[in-house]
Amino acid sequence: MKKIYVAVEGVAQGPFSAQELSLLWQSGDIESSAKYWYRGMSRWSEVSTFVPPKDEPLAPALVALTTADRFARREIESERDIVSAECVLGLNWWDDLKMAVTDLTGGRSEAAQRAMRAARQVCLDDVRKDAAQHGADGVIGVRITYSQLSGQNKNMLLVAATGTAVWLGPPEFA
Repeated sequence: MKKIYVAVEGVAQGPFSAQELSLLWQSGDIESSAKYWYRGMSRWSEVSTFVPPKDEPLAPALVALTTADRFARREIESERDIVSAECVLGLNWWDDLKMAVTDLTGGRSEAAQRAMRAARQVCLDDVRKDAAQHGADGVIGVRITYSQLSGQNKNMLLVAATGTAVWLGPPEFA
């Protein structure tokens, strides 16, 4: 069951269950102009438009990532688990040839840069999915590492991402 917070006169209160919030609003203890928020919402909304939360995992796209040890203007309610992702990309022979030429002549290797960007994005997407499966809505301390795996005339790129999945408290009421 998701926790629902209510801001009355600019002060966040709660958490409440959906049933408690509905009863408080119907009894007049909370005005319809008060704002509510629960995990998965991007911003506070008016109680008059209240939509009960579904008890389903958060969509991975809504999981926030940061390399810092906290999020600006958000409290961390609890740490959930360590999350990680790995991606191994093989470069095709044409990309290997272009990188070899760049190696000899100097300059930037567009093929290697594209591969690294793609691998990094796959890792970050997978970290978000892993965090969402743990019920988290944020990941702090995200670290990305790159390694080259080579041997038997093959070049592969290993990209790994790790972080700590967390539950974030409500955003500041504005």
